Amino acid sequence: MRYVLFTSDKYVNLVAEQGRLWNKFTTRRFEVEVLGFAPPTVAYPDNYHFVSLGDQSDYPNKNWADPIRPIIEGIEENYFVLHWDDLFPIGSLNEELFDEAVDLVSSRAAQKCTFFFGARNQYLSSLRYNNNFVELKQDIDYRVGLTPGIWSKDYFLKYLNPGDTSWDYEIRGSQSARNDGATLLLPRKQPISPYINMYDKGVFHYKHLNQMKSSKTGRNYGWNKFQKLEDEEYEMFLKHEKIKLY
Repeated sequence: MRYVLFTSDKYVNLVAEQGRLWNKFTTRRFEVEVLGFAPPTVAYPDNYHFVSLGDQSDYPNKNWADPIRPIIEGIEENYFVLHWDDLFPIGSLNEELFDEAVDLVSSRAAQKCTFFFGARNQYLSSLRYNNNFVELKQDIDYRVGLTPGIWSKDYFLKYLNPGDTSWDYEIRGSQSARNDGATLLLPRKQPISPYINMYDKGVFHYKHLNQMKSSKTGRNYGWNKFQKLEDEEYEMFLKHEKIKLY
């Protein structure tokens, strides 16, 4: 099974710690293809393999679709794992749920199974699919938000238009995906893999920091109990406040 992680020149070195955490929170060894442009200047975990898509300057205006299309088209299976450089794992991979998600997408029963619950409105408005998953409503916003999870290759490519940025994909793609009949799933009771967004548009995620400071535990940053950092991950998060990406 192919596992691809998207990065950029500004974020490429973040993947070293992202990979360390992913390996910490799973007993399985995944060979991760890191799709970027300029190579990292720090060492990655040995199961993380950088793949250059060329020079980022060859794809102006944050063109994301054109350089990645050949890679995704070349995946032999009809499904793959999608992840991002600034979304850092903060808890164990639920391997049983992961396997069920793979089975659902590989069998074409579903077109996407995300690792986490999505936004509150997405989760609360979803419909029960089975004991472990709920299904996004057909008219919900951000149906094809680029969240980590198991994706159908064909479904992913369906909304990947030439010249698109990742934001274009999420906004225009989600408009096109309304009422498209696809089965898009979220975990029902617990995440497949919880994560935290370290940065917001290239800037340290102060909103999450303020949410944690104002929470009862000092570690919760979201709308559910799984959006919580343990001590080691909290210290890691704070380190990124001093990192300037731009």
